[in-house]
Amino acid sequence: NTSTIAPQALFLMNSEMLADRTFAMADRLLNTGENSVQRISHLYLEAYGRPPTDSELSEGVRFLSRFESGVRENYVVSGVSNSYPERLAWQALCQAVVSSSEFVYIR
Repeated sequence: NTSTIAPQALFLMNSEMLADRTFAMADRLLNTGENSVQRISHLYLEAYGRPPTDSELSEGVRFLSRFESGVRENYVVSGVSNSYPERLAWQALCQAVVSSSEFVYIR
């Protein structure tokens, strides 16, 4: 039997490679010109090969809003574009999606 232990999952989740790839995913989604719901739909189709459920859509929108607000409130970012908090929020969502069991394991 093959299994994944917590340190393996944490290593993947916190790896530089995953951060680089999820920033690239976020940038690609942000450059589509679509709204958040459409972007989340594309993310799920790309990562899982299926559309998100209504619950996943609403949770994704809520996550993005709260994450972006938290970045804006907690960080003073001088000389960085206003899109930076949005980019960080999308990167975090992409990272959560590709760190999930549904993405990591083939069914």
